[in-house]
Amino acid sequence: MRILQESPYDIIPCRSNTLLVDCKGLGFMAGMNTNNELLFFVHIPKTGGSSINAHLKAHSSNGVEHAESVISNPEKFIQICARANWISGHVHYPIAKERLLASTNRPVRFFSCLRDPKHQVMSHLNWLIEIQNRTKTFFYNHPLSIQEISHEVCSLGVKDEHQIMYLLLKYRGLLLNTQCSLMLGGEQDINKDSIAHTIEQFDYIGTDHSYGPLLHRMTGQRTKRIYHKNSAKYHFDTKLFDSEEVRSFLKVHNAFDDILYHLVHQ
Repeated sequence: MRILQESPYDIIPCRSNTLLVDCKGLGFMAGMNTNNELLFFVHIPKTGGSSINAHLKAHSSNGVEHAESVISNPEKFIQICARANWISGHVHYPIAKERLLASTNRPVRFFSCLRDPKHQVMSHLNWLIEIQNRTKTFFYNHPLSIQEISHEVCSLGVKDEHQIMYLLLKYRGLLLNTQCSLMLGGEQDINKDSIAHTIEQFDYIGTDHSYGPLLHRMTGQRTKRIYHKNSAKYHFDTKLFDSEEVRSFLKVHNAFDDILYHLVHQ
């Protein structure tokens, strides 16, 4: 089985908390870049990545977020890899790994965080409405494909279970199995073994319970106050996602994210 088409997103920040998952048993050295290591954070939409970016920036201004905008520019990305302490972006992990290997000899450590699959899908759909409730500049900073999807979602509305399932299926490449897609890439065969293998390649992965420990491992400092960035009120009745029809739909069409999330918990 394969994850369906690549996602057309670019800037889709998120909010959540995370639970530390120690995949290798070693924390990031206190005082970023102590051993010339480069930290790369795979920012999965609507899982808390914007909050993590805010903490990383507070700890070290020598970092780059939204690396998806530069990772395809070899010359520029080489320069970033040479000077940055950390890099974050909506980039598929296999692509990030490949580009980093081609751009730097520094040791690279990979991090990410996940969110309960139902809540991640629900929040991601809501974000497509939310971006039209902010400034015009904010909206038009998103890719044209996202703007067009946002217009359709707002025009149709999210009023019942059938509209939810219609939108999720139509834009499955953006809204379904997003977490697994970013972690594994969109072209390879996906199964429980391949998901488990990818998890093992990350230093730490978080989920939506407590991301203070994750930040501690990434920065070497304990966090007293958690920033919450890009939070948004819901623009539809969230109870629609609790209906048996939608839950059954997600169990089938968002199954890879369920597998990934539960394996990380284990």
